[in-house]
Amino acid sequence: MIIAHVLNPVKVNESNPSYLYYTQPVSFDSMYVSKKYAEENHDSWKINLYSVHYPEDNVIVPNYFIKLPYLTRSIKDKYPDISNKKLPFVQDIFDSMLKYIKADYYIFTNSDIILNEKCYDFIIKKIIRYNYEALIINRRDNIPKMINNIRLGSEHLNLINILDGERHMGKDFFVMKKNILEKINMKDVFIAHPPWGGLLTKYLRSLTNQFKLFGFEYFTYHLGNDNNHGNSNTKNELTIINTENAKIVEDLYL
Repeated sequence: MIIAHVLNPVKVNESNPSYLYYTQPVSFDSMYVSKKYAEENHDSWKINLYSVHYPEDNVIVPNYFIKLPYLTRSIKDKYPDISNKKLPFVQDIFDSMLKYIKADYYIFTNSDIILNEKCYDFIIKKIIRYNYEALIINRRDNIPKMINNIRLGSEHLNLINILDGERHMGKDFFVMKKNILEKINMKDVFIAHPPWGGLLTKYLRSLTNQFKLFGFEYFTYHLGNDNNHGNSNTKNELTIINTENAKIVEDLYL
C-alpha cells in the first residue's frame, strides 16, 4: 500500500508574519522522520512525499520530496485587483495529485504542519483496523516558537512532540482514499483562507460513512498561532470571495 503526502510549500522572507520561513523546514523534516518510522514498522506500506508549487518556490523544497509539475494558475490571475499573492486553487492541487501520483491513499496538509514521528504509523494502523476511506487529524496549536531564547527547529522535534499546545478547531490535515479524492471537485476554492478546510471536511463526510475526525490526538503540531497575521482588509476580501466560491461547491455537490 502506498500513501502519498502532498503539500504546497512557498518561499517567503525571514520577516514574513506567517512564520513560514522558520516552520516549513521543521515540517519537511518531521515528515521525513515520520516516513522512516512508518516504513520500518510496516513492511508492506510505502510513504512518498510530494511537493506541488510554483517555480519560484522550488529552491526551498528538500531533495527527499518528489516535485510535481509546477502549478500554473493562482488567485493572482483570477483576482488581480484584490491580491498579488500566488495562492493555488485546491482543485488544481488535487488534479495534479491524481494525474501524476499513483497511490492508495493521499494526504494533503498545509506546509506548516509538523508531524509526530508516529503520525503515519497511527494512520496506517487506523486504516488497517477500521478500513477508513477518509481521515482528518486536528493539530495541536500554539506550540512555543522559542524556549529559553532558543528558537525551536528540526533538532527539537522530540521536544515539540511532548509539548501540550492548545486544541485547534480548524481542519488542515486530510487523508483520502483514491476513490474518494476522485469524486471531489472544489472548483475555484483556494487555500490559505477559510472556509476551504471546513468545506473539504463536509465533502468527505458526504462521500463516505468510513470517515473519522481525530480532534484530540497529539500527532500534528503548529508553531505559534497564525490566525492574526497579514493585511486584514485583503484577508477579509479573500475570505469573502472564498466563502462565495465554497457556496457554489455546496450548492452543486453537497
